[in-house]
Amino acid sequence: MRNTFHTLFGRGALCLVAGAALASAAFTGCVRDAASEFTPEPVRAGELRMAFTVDDMSETRAVAAEPHERKLSDVHILFFDQPGNYITYQHATVPVGSSYFSFPVPQELTANTAYRTLVIGNAHDHVPDNYRTFDEYLTHVAANGSYETIRSDLYASLNSAHHDVGSGTAVLPMWGEVQDPLGQACDFSFSGNNSTGYTISERLRFWRSVCRLDLQHLAAKQLIITRVKLVNFRKGGYYFHQDVPFAPASGSQLGGINDGTWIEVAAPSVPSGAETYQTQEVKGKIYAFPNMVPVVVQNDALTTYLMIEGYYQDGTDNTTANPRNKLTYYRFNMAENGRAQILRRNHCYKGIINRVSGPGAPSEGEAEDATAPLLDYSVSDTWQEDGNTTVSDSKGNFLTISRAMVSFAGEADLSETVKIQVKEGLSWSVAWDHAAADAADYAYFSFSRNDDVSFAIRTRQDNSTDFLRKARLTVTATGGTVDSASPLTAVIDVMQLSSKDEVKVLMVDNNVGTLTQRVPGVGGTLRMQVQTGSKRSTWVVRDEDNSAASLGVAWTESGADGGGVEVEVPANVSDNERTFSLKVTRLDNSGAVDNEIPPVIIAFTQPKSDYLLTVTPSVPGGQDGLSINGFDPTVTTLKSGLSVQKKFTVNLADPTHYKYCVKSTFNKDYDLFLTKDAPADNTKVVAQWTANSSCVDTLSNLNSGQSFYINVFRTGPGDPTIRGTIKIYAVPADPAASDMESQVLAMTVSIKTPCVVNDALIKNGSNAYLLIPDRNVGAPMRVQNGKFVSALYFTNDTNVNITGSQGPDSNNNDWKGEYYPWTTGGGKTGAGQAGFVTQYWLVGDTEGNTNMDEEGIFSPWYKTADAAKWVVPTQAHLNTINAALIFSKQRAFVVSEAKDKISGNYIGCFFPLAGNGRYPAYVDGYYWSATASNIDYAYYLGVTPTGSSVTGSSKTYLYSVRCVRSVTADEFNSAQ
Repeated sequence: MRNTFHTLFGRGALCLVAGAALASAAFTGCVRDAASEFTPEPVRAGELRMAFTVDDMSETRAVAAEPHERKLSDVHILFFDQPGNYITYQHATVPVGSSYFSFPVPQELTANTAYRTLVIGNAHDHVPDNYRTFDEYLTHVAANGSYETIRSDLYASLNSAHHDVGSGTAVLPMWGEVQDPLGQACDFSFSGNNSTGYTISERLRFWRSVCRLDLQHLAAKQLIITRVKLVNFRKGGYYFHQDVPFAPASGSQLGGINDGTWIEVAAPSVPSGAETYQTQEVKGKIYAFPNMVPVVVQNDALTTYLMIEGYYQDGTDNTTANPRNKLTYYRFNMAENGRAQILRRNHCYKGIINRVSGPGAPSEGEAEDATAPLLDYSVSDTWQEDGNTTVSDSKGNFLTISRAMVSFAGEADLSETVKIQVKEGLSWSVAWDHAAADAADYAYFSFSRNDDVSFAIRTRQDNSTDFLRKARLTVTATGGTVDSASPLTAVIDVMQLSSKDEVKVLMVDNNVGTLTQRVPGVGGTLRMQVQTGSKRSTWVVRDEDNSAASLGVAWTESGADGGGVEVEVPANVSDNERTFSLKVTRLDNSGAVDNEIPPVIIAFTQPKSDYLLTVTPSVPGGQDGLSINGFDPTVTTLKSGLSVQKKFTVNLADPTHYKYCVKSTFNKDYDLFLTKDAPADNTKVVAQWTANSSCVDTLSNLNSGQSFYINVFRTGPGDPTIRGTIKIYAVPADPAASDMESQVLAMTVSIKTPCVVNDALIKNGSNAYLLIPDRNVGAPMRVQNGKFVSALYFTNDTNVNITGSQGPDSNNNDWKGEYYPWTTGGGKTGAGQAGFVTQYWLVGDTEGNTNMDEEGIFSPWYKTADAAKWVVPTQAHLNTINAALIFSKQRAFVVSEAKDKISGNYIGCFFPLAGNGRYPAYVDGYYWSATASNIDYAYYLGVTPTGSSVTGSSKTYLYSVRCVRSVTADEFNSAQ
């Protein structure tokens, strides 16, 4: 569980405003997509769907998570009974870009029964050493384990991409918990059955099991940093421990100088409005598992640090004319020397270089061993450095306090320092605000001046009450040209938590009273944490004056201690700034309003949007933009239909004089097309390789508030990512109004396919499976030059050219395979005859290429000992395959019951439209069975661009053959 309280608190204005800091970049789609806007994939029979959220890095404060920090690719859920006995686990793949996943309900679980769980995310990317897969490691850990022992033991190993993860596709290790609708941790319980379907009211919430380390370099004129890398990092980390480093007594688990990955640092730049200094920054690229060092020494062997490579501008080796001549190295401990280093998971730590004392060491090793730092720096958890408050007057006088809120744990004799800055010539003083009725506990605190730039606040005694102690300090600056009747004044709220486990408190983002929030004009989502001090106490949010609801604002209505209130605010397309408020109230253990604790009022202000148009939901920026899973593994009656439909609503700042239009760069006939007001009829529209007048890529003359939809055609196994742009134009309603400006918002959309091409295992009865290879007999062999080669799709239709592929699928002639008669003839053994499989399928060639895999390196199914399990499919086999066929863009394929062990993605294989021996150019596929229908005919599977069937044909015809293998349930389970 997360820490209920923290010793550092931020002002309300510092809470996460999704998109607020990026409002100026609204046209690039900067706000994370709302999860509810994703069109869910159909739930397969026997599966249960769960929703999830990935939290921000809000343990330190509301630090916004970068898009790559939210990536969740797969989930493992371990199930236990109430005494803690291990039952089973289930793995699930998360559809790309969605907020849910589905998984088969384990047969060991019973409906309407409460189970304890352990939940971890992205484990396939962090498999512990000495294990081939995470499932293998999990089987080892779970053997004879209980809830407590497994929870203590589960750990993630370092993925090398933790360093510079922001530039790659890696995912971070995560831990999660099952929560009820109020956001309270709870047990897992479901209802329903396989025939009626399964339902669950709980959802999952995830946090990262690593911390983020950022670097801000404010002295880039003295030192040009070229690269940084992480050193003395833990090579593993526990999923479920906050303050326990992995292998804390063993330095062997620390990564040394040669284990880290160098990260390139962008060239120095001059901040906006600055004239005398340059900066560099590394943000959201370095991650580390938790580490703890009691006392940090500059050259110790345990402290996690950054190795910095750069050019020190000494005017001799590196000059203005040649600034990048001689490299030098520095060690930057991610903690202040003489103090403890405590790196906690899901925290963000920021190192700031203020000054460089001189050239560093000539080598990395010498920099590591240097006894004194050559960098003047500080390390914070981000809010202290940017959580200050500044007040000023019209005469240029100013007063800045480093902390606008100070919070203490419940013990006595705790101390915190506040820094002060004033304009030269001014003096400052501190006093308690005795008139603050909501903060009258000043007698329990004291303060003293340290020097001319800081003072300390201390707690006088333990707080053994049930309540939060609150006091308020006033810092005043006088002198110089400051008006004596109106001095500069700043306020610091001081709090001391109770030393009891259960306390009475209500704070929103660590604030009491009234919390002010400013929402960007383009709209956005604000997330704030609510604390009640007790797991038995909940909270509710009310819109008492209807000011929020009347503006279309949506918010979280209730939650538990530590839960989050999320407020979604639409764009302000009115003529003026607008305000609204929400009231947060604490409920006691009985669910009644707790009148002992005053409510918190959240007062919102939103200026008028500066843009002519805004789109809801907004789309993330980056290379992929809006990432859509175009793959649907469900068998559908309509062939080659749609997989995803997504709604967008556009608001115009001036709806009287403007309309909007939409243009897409996608191919409208087989990738993505547009509709307005409603999604396309997904029971009729299919992808086709000729022009379809019912599909359009342009919409015109739409009004403010009107919606449009993007409709995505189903993709197939192995399809490349399809990227395109949706452009939305605000244009004058009167075409003759040439003096009126226009605006465009461009959204990048990526259609992805989480399905690889390989052999597919489909159900063949209740307790068996049928293995379908990914290629026809006579196609290129599976293993070539010691490497596995995935099959390619072939069709005789020269129009089929999948977007992003290297050419039309009709070019893949080798993948047609060979044609064979059913009865022996023409020099070929017939598909209906004994010996066909061993003669044509379970073979190799003189160059070392083979379909066999005796060692099971690439597959466990191709061993000589199992040759008898391979056959030409029977009529019954073909009926099973025919029932499982799915169509994408006029291509037929099946989807495996197993998932890819490396990526966790689906697995599928195609049935090429390869024609037949008599008509090799037919745009159809013909596949023999081993079953005769009479003396002259045998059954075959016929596949067309729009359907399939099993029927009979003359045994003399030359058709394709796809061999199959029977797989028992035990074999299937042992291979997973």
